[in-house]
Amino acid sequence: MILGVLSDTHGQVRRAQAAIRLLRRLGATGFVHCGDICGQGVIDAFVGLRAWLVCGNCDDESPAIARYAESLGLVYSDVKPLRIELDGRTVLVFHGHESAFSRLLWDVEEGRGDLGSPAGAPPVYVLHGHTHVARDVRVGSCRVVNPGALHRAGVFTVATIDLAADDVKFWQVQDRAGDTAPPVSYQPTP
Repeated sequence: MILGVLSDTHGQVRRAQAAIRLLRRLGATGFVHCGDICGQGVIDAFVGLRAWLVCGNCDDESPAIARYAESLGLVYSDVKPLRIELDGRTVLVFHGHESAFSRLLWDVEEGRGDLGSPAGAPPVYVLHGHTHVARDVRVGSCRVVNPGALHRAGVFTVATIDLAADDVKFWQVQDRAGDTAPPVSYQPTP
């Protein structure tokens, strides 16, 4: 499975739609939004897709928004980390501002605790946003991935994760380039 990961759209509906179209062209069949969605229009962009969305520090965590997203068949969670089991791999999703996020990274690095995973297995991926900076780093036995941002960033980026190959790639979202333009890869600075 290829997972499309995006974050920090901050209500930018057209850019979110362009990002989702790009991720679909790249083979994504599941989508994770790591928070700071900031609006119903962005939620609507995921209609008909297999998608998990977490709240960020700028999101409305009201039960009405969660019910709305769930009525569209989407997972919308203010519980973090959101744990997803895909293709035998554990994926934990944060926004990135939570104190539990920092604690989890410390625990992963130290090899402690079950980290909310079954049978004490550590997560394979920890996904987050918040910083608006794309990154892919190994922390202990897992990969910590931030897809970048679709608002307030020098370059708007998303990520794909091929779960079977453990391959993470970053892509530029060029909302004015159109759907026929070739995808443009992006290399985060270490």
